[in-house]
Amino acid sequence: MTVRYWTGASSGAYNAGGNWELGSVPVANDDVVIQGSVSITSGLNQSGIAIDTFTVLESYTGAIGSVNEYLQLDVDDEFVYSSTGGPSYIDIAGNAIKPQIFNTKAFAGGDYGLYLKGGTGGTAVTSLTVHKGAVHVNEHGGGTNTSSFTTINVGFVNNQSSDSKVLITPGTTVTNLNISGGEVELQVAVGTINMLAGVLTTTGSGAITTLNLRGGTAYPKSNGVITSLNASDGTIDFTRDSTAKVVTNLNADGATITFDKNILTITNLNADGIRTIS
Repeated sequence: MTVRYWTGASSGAYNAGGNWELGSVPVANDDVVIQGSVSITSGLNQSGIAIDTFTVLESYTGAIGSVNEYLQLDVDDEFVYSSTGGPSYIDIAGNAIKPQIFNTKAFAGGDYGLYLKGGTGGTAVTSLTVHKGAVHVNEHGGGTNTSSFTTINVGFVNNQSSDSKVLITPGTTVTNLNISGGEVELQVAVGTINMLAGVLTTTGSGAITTLNLRGGTAYPKSNGVITSLNASDGTIDFTRDSTAKVVTNLNADGATITFDKNILTITNLNADGIRTIS
């Protein structure tokens, strides 16, 4: 195992040995560390080299890849991203790893700091955790790419309401989504959502099997069916648009729920201690 440090001493080519501290490009089982200020702009298809870890340091001020060409990686053990440089476009391919995002360039003008693909080729990413930053999950603009994540966790470091901003676009398969802070826009179906804080907005037509609302605010705009909504705290507002919506089983105990009966159909309602429902 060798640690390879990016320097960008001669160009922005990932596949040029002169751009790495030891004078040679990363090979299988290496640990790769991205540092300095030089953007990585070419030699981006590294999907055939199975590195152990890939770390983008907080001090790194460059960008990685582009909207038209992602840096393609085969990371077997660990992916860590902390840079406020960028934006960065990275494809971590199909490995059962647990990427950790500690910070990114701030969201501005509709653009995210990190565009991340993963879980291709039939193997889902085990869990993606966004502690802080603006992360676009799957291909820029939606595209035709497919990504797969067993679990996505969205949280915070200092500011629970604004540290994280995550967009999950069509083509993404997500089994579990856990939200404890930040803002999440969900454009796809999810098996189970556990929400403790933050803001969740759903759009498109993705269904949700189970939504456990224990805090925060949810704005369902999707016309996908919510099979079970268990609302024990927080707020859920179905009136932000006129899209017809269906909740099969609504179990409410203490949450604030707002809806228009002409828009939302509730098949089975169990309301015990609900604060407001209209």
